[in-house]
Amino acid sequence: MKELNIKNLYTGKPDAKDEVDFDSYDKFASCFVMPPNFDANQLIYGDRCFIRGYKGTGKTALLYYLENEIKENDPVSIVSFLYFKDFDTSDKCKFENIANKINKVYGIDVSIAQDVAIQTDGYIYVWKWLLLEQLINDNTRANDNLFIQDERFIHLKKLMNLIQYERLTKRRLAIPSEFTLSCSTEFAPYSTLLKPEIKLKLTTKENSKAFEMFKRIIDEAMETLETCSRTDIPYYLMIDELEAYYAEENVFKRDLLLIRDLIIAVKEFNKIYRHSNFKKTKIICSIRTEILNSIYRFIPSREINKITNGFECPLIWNYSNSTSYKHPIFQILLKRIQFSECEINGNELNDDEVFKKWFVPVVNNIPVTEFFLNQTWSKPRDVIRFLTSAQHCLHSNSTQFNQAVFNSAMEEFSSESLKEIREELNAIYKSDEIDEILCWLNGWQTIFTQEELEHRLKINFKTSALKNDVIQVLSNLYRIGLIGCKSKDTGEFLWQHRGNDIPAFSNEWLFYVHRGLFKSLAINTKSNYRKFLLRNEKKVEPNKIYEVTVMKVVPGFLIVNIDLDNKKFKASIHVSEIEEGAVYIDNIQDYYPIGTMLNAKTLYYDNNHKSWQMTLKL
Repeated sequence: MKELNIKNLYTGKPDAKDEVDFDSYDKFASCFVMPPNFDANQLIYGDRCFIRGYKGTGKTALLYYLENEIKENDPVSIVSFLYFKDFDTSDKCKFENIANKINKVYGIDVSIAQDVAIQTDGYIYVWKWLLLEQLINDNTRANDNLFIQDERFIHLKKLMNLIQYERLTKRRLAIPSEFTLSCSTEFAPYSTLLKPEIKLKLTTKENSKAFEMFKRIIDEAMETLETCSRTDIPYYLMIDELEAYYAEENVFKRDLLLIRDLIIAVKEFNKIYRHSNFKKTKIICSIRTEILNSIYRFIPSREINKITNGFECPLIWNYSNSTSYKHPIFQILLKRIQFSECEINGNELNDDEVFKKWFVPVVNNIPVTEFFLNQTWSKPRDVIRFLTSAQHCLHSNSTQFNQAVFNSAMEEFSSESLKEIREELNAIYKSDEIDEILCWLNGWQTIFTQEELEHRLKINFKTSALKNDVIQVLSNLYRIGLIGCKSKDTGEFLWQHRGNDIPAFSNEWLFYVHRGLFKSLAINTKSNYRKFLLRNEKKVEPNKIYEVTVMKVVPGFLIVNIDLDNKKFKASIHVSEIEEGAVYIDNIQDYYPIGTMLNAKTLYYDNNHKSWQMTLKL
């Protein structure tokens, strides 16, 4: 029997698509963990069609899991994938040309009225065309067995064949630089508007009637689709990798428009499938939460929040604050160790056996599960990143995850985590802006107030264009998990990945850099909270009025505490500093019993007694 060490463990790949393509679906499935409370049946059989989650939460993995479930339930099922990022810059420019020309049908000059143009339907028609083409192609791949081959479906295919272009053999759709609208005598209404054949070159100006005809063909194709009849073969289209990066503003906004209108088109197709009683027929689309946030911020959203909220299954892993090994993220780690034990040595170990064999109870005086989870964002990809980092560290030959392994692995884990944070920020900021924001925090402190950050920017980043937008920057950093909030009073944390969607801007709450980024941001973590308290401690000052509490009565004095920001400062009030006639020296306690709260003014600090002298004569 081979002795297993960390280096021998199966890690998988950071991207589920790569894991399936390079390792095999069987390995992927053996290590798959379903998110708690996630109802896959709502996606396969119900009306839900969007999987929403942040980068690294397992959206692609879930699509592969759904594909397998569908095919296991019915082996003849057709499941195809469409990847948004497979459409390159050239494709997207063609999309834009088509959309702009369709928009001109509305009489809008796109070059002049950009803000108005983005409210029109140009991109929606592009997506309807592509999704109809995908449907026709998938039906051909299924030997024409997805739809009943009656006159309605034949009519649909003829409509789509009116839009003629060179089709490549690639799996993804080919987008032509030009295509032809070919109107045969069988479609008499069209022949009154167009010649029998008109080429539409996307790089040149065209008669708007040609693109109006393109629009009319798509409209009729959608209406015809509603009348078609499905066979009982399940058909699902999975759409994934909806990416947009803030490079050039126009390109970024165009990609957001494409994604927004794709979401609208997906809902429209699924509405047709449902109303036409197409059983086991659906388009399922994964959406990154940060991309949705960018749509809401940078372009008119066309109320897609109503679409996503009504038809989404949010992908959330932290349904409780449990730090036991039953936590779903820690379960992913255990599953990969269990798979390795079984595959290499034939050992079938349960969770408890794996945990006791492979993990020390405590790391840095913290229970090991809690320590591990505190370094993560409750994402499956965090587990892969940690395992990979552990296999690259100096202690990769260890047979147990001990403190030396964790301490050694966290350097690479932190660095790789920061790279992903940068990728998420790409959906909001330009590259130079991201560099600047990270410089704000690099080498600084783990815990800070908004005022402290603003002061740091005023001193060290005088030319910053972002320094006047600190609240928005902090909100964005909170949403992508770079920072959280910590209560000064209770020590409680707020994190986006734990279900607290909005940061707290108040005197009670501090901003706290995520622990997983301490090393990559070169932050010294020792006694950070104590240092915060020291640098923010409010000092008692002379000739100021404070609220005090009577703690003790001694001959001639009231011994009191000054209450300042939940801290107590020792002070005393001599009987001579009490208004004349109010009390007698021998019965002060009758007038000011212990626990009485008063307003008193400071006089001076008595170094001999380490106490403030105060007066009630205000």
